[in-house]
Amino acid sequence: MSRPCPRPRAAFPALLPALLLPALLLSAALPALAGQAGPLPAVRSLSLAHRPAEALLPAARALLGPQGRAVAEGRRLILRGPAPLLAQVLPALRALDRPPRRLRLALRSGRG
Repeated sequence: MSRPCPRPRAAFPALLPALLLPALLLSAALPALAGQAGPLPAVRSLSLAHRPAEALLPAARALLGPQGRAVAEGRRLILRGPAPLLAQVLPALRALDRPPRRLRLALRSGRG
C-alpha cells in the first residue's frame, strides 16, 4: 500500500517576515528618493501678440538655460521647466513681446 504524500509546506508564509521589512523600508525611502530628483517640470504656453515665436525663441532658450526647453509654434511659445523658473521667465518674455518700432523714410530726389 502506498503511503499518502505529505502536503508540501508553502514557502510563502516562511518568506513573509523576510520580505516585509525590506518592503517597509523601501516604501519609507521612496518619498525621500523622489525629492532628490527635483520638482516635476511644468509646461506653460505663452501666446504672443506682436512678434512671431521664432523671434523670441533664442531669448526664451537663453533665459531657461539647461533646466528648461522652449519650442516655437506660430505666435505661441511652449515652455517646459521647473515651475519657479517659468514664473521668472514668463514676465521677461511678455516684456519682450512689444510691437516693432515703425520706421519712416523720406526720400528726396534732386535734379541737377
